Amino acid sequence: MVLVALGSAAILIGGLDLFNGTYFIVPGSGMIALGAYLGQTPGRRFVYCAFLLIAGSQVAILGVSSLLDGVTGWWQVVLALYMMGWLMDIVGVACELTAKLAAAASVMVTLPVGWKDHENPSSPLPFLIIQGVADPFFPWQGGMVNEGPFRKSEYQSAEETVVFWVNNNHAISPPAKANLPDTDPKDSTTVFQEVYSANPEGAEVVFYGINGGGHTWPGSADTGLGFLVGLTSRDISATQVIWEFFKTHTRRS
Repeated sequence: MVLVALGSAAILIGGLDLFNGTYFIVPGSGMIALGAYLGQTPGRRFVYCAFLLIAGSQVAILGVSSLLDGVTGWWQVVLALYMMGWLMDIVGVACELTAKLAAAASVMVTLPVGWKDHENPSSPLPFLIIQGVADPFFPWQGGMVNEGPFRKSEYQSAEETVVFWVNNNHAISPPAKANLPDTDPKDSTTVFQEVYSANPEGAEVVFYGINGGGHTWPGSADTGLGFLVGLTSRDISATQVIWEFFKTHTRRS
């Protein structure tokens, strides 16, 4: 558990700058994977895959950079895999350390099929989820996901992922629903929100669905990879939404 905690701190520090934070994220992900292996935690397969994606993408980045000049399309594809691994680590850590965190969030990633049968978070945890309806990597309706060049696993739908956290948090269902303003009609996306309020002994779950959104970080700059990852919504900023969510929660003593 100490390794998982140290690794979690490292990937969060590295997450402040995903490009220059590599020196924190790669070893941090390795510590989480090693801690999960030594502790034989139920969700260890998830963090193993995250580490392989992060480490493998770094090796690929070095290889692509040495063969091609400048930022190429292939270089950005590898960065997308790196980002995917980082997000998977965040979700895995959230399940392992629910009692020690104030809140957690996931973007562009759902949970593996069978997760609820193997992972049992120790307490409710305020959780925010942002998922694109047209995500080509983690299908909205669930399905097979490439976890590397030689491995595929089946992942849950966005709805099933939300239900996992609603049940874990004993949140109130049905949720309060709202369609958010289409502040940038040119991005060809719209956003809807579902808020599952907290019971006295539970925690809330907030879900943002991006109609037309792909495997992208809402509010981020255009990478030129729309042909691969899909559309990026400008109607919300995922960074701002997550920050505002975190500010409203404090860890229970």
